Amino acid sequence: MKKLVWAALLLFSLASQAALRLDCSSLTPKELLILKRTPSVDPCEGKGTALVALTGSGVLHTCIDSKTVERFDVAIGRGGTGKTREGDLKTPLGVYSLGTPKASERFGLFIPVGYPTRTQSAKGFTGGAVGIHGPDRLFACAGALNVSVNWTQGCLAVADDRFIVHLAEFVKANPGLRLYSLE
Repeated sequence: MKKLVWAALLLFSLASQAALRLDCSSLTPKELLILKRTPSVDPCEGKGTALVALTGSGVLHTCIDSKTVERFDVAIGRGGTGKTREGDLKTPLGVYSLGTPKASERFGLFIPVGYPTRTQSAKGFTGGAVGIHGPDRLFACAGALNVSVNWTQGCLAVADDRFIVHLAEFVKANPGLRLYSLE
């Protein structure tokens, strides 16, 4: 019961901050990370310049020349992984193209993910509007709390607006970039 009360107080506090449109730019990137564990072998190995999401550990890697250059904590879909149909709340697994980043009223920025692929569509997979995005506007200042639980409807969400802006710039600078969404 105590945990529920604390969670409600925290949510009320965050909602109040969002309603007041407080500036959370004073938080440093280090304060916004949980630094989840990643494997000892570089997940970017053999992937060239790409994004690699390790959904099991909740970490997104930016890769250049098959080496990790940055890591971002992410939240995934509430339903876990292995998306096959619209509304299953799961994050898809596979290799996907990335679309042009666009503004999002709810998430700040949204980078479309090419789910389902043609092969997945042929197998009957359904759904759309899957992407990489920033935190929900209501919790824009929540930092690491945005990636401490899996809350999306099947997307990958980063903890802070600065992170999604940085990822959008990376995507724009690397046309044809692929997302490897792995377990």
